Amino acid sequence: MEYIATAHPPSSVTHSLLSNFTSPSVPSLLILRTSSIEILNLLPSGPTPALANGPFQLWGRILGAQIVRPSSSDPTSLPLLVVLLDAPKPLCLFLRWNAEKQDLETVESVAVNGGVGATEAEFYQGVEVDQERGVVLLKVWRGLITVLVLKREEGEDSGKGKGKKSQRRDSMRGGEKEGGVVSERFDVQLKQLNILSLTFLPNTNLSNPNPTLLLLSLTPTRTPHLTSHTIDLASKDLLSPSSSSFEGDIPSAPLLSAHIRDPGANILVPLPNGGVMVLGETEVMVYEVEMLESYSGEVGSGAGKGKGKEKESEKKRRRSSGVGSSEGGGGSLKAKVMGAGPRGVSGKLPGFGEITAYSVLDTTDQYTRVLLGDSYGRLTLATLKRSGTASKVSSIEFLILGQIPSPTTLTYLSSSHLFVGSHFGDSLITSILPAPQPYTGSYLSPTPLLTLPNLAPILDFWKDGEEGDVVTCSGGQNTGSLRVVRRGVGLVEGVVVEGIEEVKRVWGLKGHGSTKHSFALLSTFESTLLISVGSSKFSDPSAMDTTSTDDISLLPPSTFPGFNHHVPTLVAGNAGSSHIAQVTKTGVVVVELESGNRVDEWNSPSEVALAAFEGETVLVSARGGVLSSLKVEGGKVSLQNSLTLPSEISSLTLSSSSSSTHSSLAAISLWSSHTLLILNPLTLTTISSPPPTTSLSRSLLFASLAAKGQRQLLIGLGDGSVVVQEIGTGGEWEEGAGKWERRTIGLGTTEVDLSFVGDDGESVFASCDRPSVLHEDHGRLGYSAVNLKNVTTAAHLDSSAFPSSLVLVTPTTLIFGKINEMKKVHVQSIPLGHDIPYRIAYQPSLRAYGVAFVKTVLDRREQQEDMTSSFKLLDEDTFEPLFTHDLLLSERASSLEALSINGRPFFALGTGTIDREKVEIQEGRVLLFGEAQGVAGGKIELVSEFAVAGGVYALAFLEGKGKLAASVNSRVLLLDVSTDHQLSKSAVWGSAYMPATLAPIGGDRLLVGDAMSSMSVVEAGEKSLRTVAKDARPLWMTTVAPISEGVMIGGDSNCNILTMKLNDKDRLENGGAFNVGELVNRFRKGSLVPNQPGGSARSNLILATSSGRLSTIVDLDSELSRLLFDLQRNMSRVIEGPGGVTFASWRDFKTDNGTSPSVGFIDGDLVEKFLDIKDEELMKKIMDGSNKYEKLSVSEAEMCVILEGLRRLH
Repeated sequence: MEYIATAHPPSSVTHSLLSNFTSPSVPSLLILRTSSIEILNLLPSGPTPALANGPFQLWGRILGAQIVRPSSSDPTSLPLLVVLLDAPKPLCLFLRWNAEKQDLETVESVAVNGGVGATEAEFYQGVEVDQERGVVLLKVWRGLITVLVLKREEGEDSGKGKGKKSQRRDSMRGGEKEGGVVSERFDVQLKQLNILSLTFLPNTNLSNPNPTLLLLSLTPTRTPHLTSHTIDLASKDLLSPSSSSFEGDIPSAPLLSAHIRDPGANILVPLPNGGVMVLGETEVMVYEVEMLESYSGEVGSGAGKGKGKEKESEKKRRRSSGVGSSEGGGGSLKAKVMGAGPRGVSGKLPGFGEITAYSVLDTTDQYTRVLLGDSYGRLTLATLKRSGTASKVSSIEFLILGQIPSPTTLTYLSSSHLFVGSHFGDSLITSILPAPQPYTGSYLSPTPLLTLPNLAPILDFWKDGEEGDVVTCSGGQNTGSLRVVRRGVGLVEGVVVEGIEEVKRVWGLKGHGSTKHSFALLSTFESTLLISVGSSKFSDPSAMDTTSTDDISLLPPSTFPGFNHHVPTLVAGNAGSSHIAQVTKTGVVVVELESGNRVDEWNSPSEVALAAFEGETVLVSARGGVLSSLKVEGGKVSLQNSLTLPSEISSLTLSSSSSSTHSSLAAISLWSSHTLLILNPLTLTTISSPPPTTSLSRSLLFASLAAKGQRQLLIGLGDGSVVVQEIGTGGEWEEGAGKWERRTIGLGTTEVDLSFVGDDGESVFASCDRPSVLHEDHGRLGYSAVNLKNVTTAAHLDSSAFPSSLVLVTPTTLIFGKINEMKKVHVQSIPLGHDIPYRIAYQPSLRAYGVAFVKTVLDRREQQEDMTSSFKLLDEDTFEPLFTHDLLLSERASSLEALSINGRPFFALGTGTIDREKVEIQEGRVLLFGEAQGVAGGKIELVSEFAVAGGVYALAFLEGKGKLAASVNSRVLLLDVSTDHQLSKSAVWGSAYMPATLAPIGGDRLLVGDAMSSMSVVEAGEKSLRTVAKDARPLWMTTVAPISEGVMIGGDSNCNILTMKLNDKDRLENGGAFNVGELVNRFRKGSLVPNQPGGSARSNLILATSSGRLSTIVDLDSELSRLLFDLQRNMSRVIEGPGGVTFASWRDFKTDNGTSPSVGFIDGDLVEKFLDIKDEELMKKIMDGSNKYEKLSVSEAEMCVILEGLRRLH
């Protein structure tokens, strides 16, 4: 069974909203991603996260979102957030802010069923709100809209009448829900099926209780057409004269019907004055509607606003039809628009580019200003100039403001600040300047106020084994980039000091009467050194750039002659404000800070091996198992007690009594028996004796890194593990007491040395071959890897030059820096602009990445897109290009593979030549790049090329055969590589529709993923390709990969992943099935962290999605699979997503023909919620199950240990 868990959540931003959502006095920016919501309160100090538990997770993909302002007259009432989730079970959620929990909560959910035979809308899906009338419109299904009428204050006219019943009611809603916000729900059929955009017309005559819709749709001749319609809330249908239930001359909705000239028009922008702006690719049109006092004809049907999801092929078909139409009538409606007839004001956009997002900036009697962002990141200000007594729009002016990431959403905040949400680049908050900048002419601030990194869309990525970074091909349009993803603690390196070698330990020391560290004492293998840590000031990580080695100086021994400089130091520290205590193998010396002279000392009868110092207490362990307790006070050192133990001591530690709830304690571990003893540090009497460790203890430390008040003894073992032993606040421990939990964390393979590195001991550095930082994480002990190698020890440092910092020691350097963040995943961006990295591979012998690029440049003057493509070799450290090969005109790179032939590294590049007059690519090449003969330094050149009759969609190298497989249109070719590295065809396999993805299995077999079918296994001979097994289901595969021997995994176009097993009879058997909720673009072998040898869970695969998600897939053994399956089953019965979404409906395997249960996968994101459960009753339900057979076979503590081990893998 496979365990799938998120390492990096989706980062693509799809929607954004501005509202006083969390407080009547504080504006909030709501940022919606694929399936999560983030809220930033816009405070004077800057944007601040509002959600206490991080982004609010939804169990569904977000289709649309809007704010509903409260109908209450109470100024303190807060608005609601309406979110529409996707099919096959669309759901509308009403969410509100819970101030007590600092989180969102669901007020009501409404199922949006389409009925039997309903199909999803092709172009536009979303939610719209008529704020004045309290009406919400949902668009999910083709030819159908769902209308929700919200409850109003008592006495307020809700627009409801006693007309005929709704044509269609939701079977899941038995009428009005008690305590909900929806009073009525009904569906309306539309005549227009191809809706591009939809919006309510704002600020119309409020004496008319019925809302007015504006629709932008495609006619049968592929022409955009704008119409308006009225929804009769009484009859629950579109309004017509014969169905009116009102008496008298109640004004109707504005009546409008107009063809749109621009064939690329697909967005409607409601204007505050009651008009509408139609956004096209080359033109902007504005229609202002005056109210009529009588009906002029029968009204049709409607829907649409916002960016439609129209396919590019549809848009091209519309353009090529050449249908432009007049602005005049068309349809049975007569309207009064700008006087007589449906006439609008238009303006040509400055340059060609599809508008993808907008935000209304402001409006007055003289103008309305709207910000427009196009697909290539140009931000334009459109000013609608008004004139005349009626303040009608008379002209449109455009001002290009500058470049932004290609936007999916724009939200104007205030004070000239703009939020840009993007799918192709980083989302950000930028400032609009009053005047253009010199040289660039841009009106945008060069430094964003806030940047939200985004990996989406991940087109490809590379992961080299367990130790390397993940390098993703990310971005699109004008924001292509490579992203280096590292897992571990965020360290900001300030100063690196070289030349001080073989340092074993470091201690920070305060100066005379100072509260800050002024010195650092370094112990090497042979001596003791003192360094000054400077006095320059900085308070944030970025200021470390101004701190240099000039702030650090090595002090001569004469500065503190009282120290023992010629021997290593075992421990050192401040003894009060005027003295320092130093412990060496000979004993303890006390040095006066002001003079540097020795004022007292204590000589040990035998050689001191270990020591600990805390407050006024010194604990020393001498040869022969002698443990002594000494007190340093007032510059004097005195022996308090001694104790002889049965064996030598392997490690010891002291704790302070800084907390009123914690006593001063000592802990020791014995060498021979691994016995642990917790002692009174003054009397050396035994308080308790926890169980011995399985391996030798090399380091001990008392800490409080979990729940408040809970104390732990951390035990660093010689085998690379850390044992966390819970004890009482007074050091007590009882066998079988139950509450004294013990667990083991596997960090590395070499002995672990523990040291505090955070303020007030809130984090512990564990030095080993895989260093980590242990810290508190939501009330539990967490740990994160450190992305530095060869760190031997670390120490906390808090000086004026390095406040709240740490010193990291390697064999040759000292690194002064800060822990910036404890988050698991860190992203470094290598911006590439219009060069979009499409495929990536790696050659370790060249220490370089091969990257295939596709570059599309928009020629705004000629109004056309120019596409070029290239292959580049990039240095693995600097990402500087080492080699570049430009492809032919109209030739596009489509696949890339790294291979080795006779020990010589190569890159194979597959291409296709695009001919816009032809439906299918008919020409392509396979290019082979290798090291240049006789040229040192890793230089490469084009070695050979092979022409093929089609596009090369995928490449795979079969090491066992030394052959290259290439997917060319509907065939797979097997290519031989000759001794002079020329390519030739040796076999063809044609049993596929579109073999879009290939992966080698073993040495001579090939896994083929068909973009119109499923998976096949093909065996390569010397001159043949033979079908071994084939799955014929129409699953539309996007990527495939082997997991383990005989087990394959694939992703399909319905956002599923599935596994299949090749049995002994060479037949493919169905395995696991799981819905990820996002399109999976690539699987790669590897893990984010090193696996523990012999573990029951092994991370061996990483997946990447189009929304920027990185997830790890862990292979579980049978015993752990059964246990976690039981846990997932029990949790899924008591835990639901917002709106009552069940785990089954969220993760069920979805196809065009229906759904089937998820099997063979454990959802790590679900089961790891077990670690955060505080509700004892809920925990009991999970542990006990629904009957005695479902009771979990391990304790709660044991389950936590298992899940924390799995969490470490991602």
